[in-house]
Amino acid sequence: MLRIAICDDTSLYAGELAAQLYEIAEEMCLSVTVDTYRSYGALGEAHESRPFDVIFLEIALSDGDGVEFAGMLRAQDIHTDLVFYSSTAVRAHEAYSVFPTGYLLKPPQKRKVRQVLEFIAARRGQEKVLLLRTPQGGRAAIPLSRILYVEVMGNELRVRTEQDTVICLGALTDAFADVSQKQFYRCHRSYIVNMQCVRSLHRYYFLMNNGEEVTVAKNRYAQAKEILNDFLIFEHKNE
Repeated sequence: MLRIAICDDTSLYAGELAAQLYEIAEEMCLSVTVDTYRSYGALGEAHESRPFDVIFLEIALSDGDGVEFAGMLRAQDIHTDLVFYSSTAVRAHEAYSVFPTGYLLKPPQKRKVRQVLEFIAARRGQEKVLLLRTPQGGRAAIPLSRILYVEVMGNELRVRTEQDTVICLGALTDAFADVSQKQFYRCHRSYIVNMQCVRSLHRYYFLMNNGEEVTVAKNRYAQAKEILNDFLIFEHKNE
């Protein structure tokens, strides 16, 4: 879970940004909490009590200066991602002296907020995610460990997880280009399976841990058997 704080004395902008963060996090299958503060003092006390992972910081508030506050924060904390956001870019160069993750302009643009959150999640995440286009024009970030299998129908990818099915767009080959072929095996022209979620192999299908059956092409059955055996041996050695 990512703990996020927003520090802004304008409730309209703070509320809009918080809503965008929750919406984007849901699309990314990312668990977040978002707290809002109207002053640097209130944020500082909360952060000292329990540090946030990410802070979106208005660069100028009535109780101080955002760059100076960030400098004091950074002197004690190098782990929190700081993201400045302001109605002007005048102080962007100065702001980068405290090594922020980003500098956004108001009003917050969802596309820009998404880019920042995706970067932070990827850098902080312990597991790799699959970034796929959605029919609505956005992107979904699906943790690889949650994927049981993926089915392709034309240009549509149906990503099956233990909880639901996520509809995305693209080609199987492109989607899994940077993913281990030993863990995610192309058992059929229409399917890729997560070998970690395979219970057993039959003629001609994989039985998944959730009881579903995924077709294995007849001409890939022998290979599928070898892949499964090799994967089980590898997993056993790493237990």
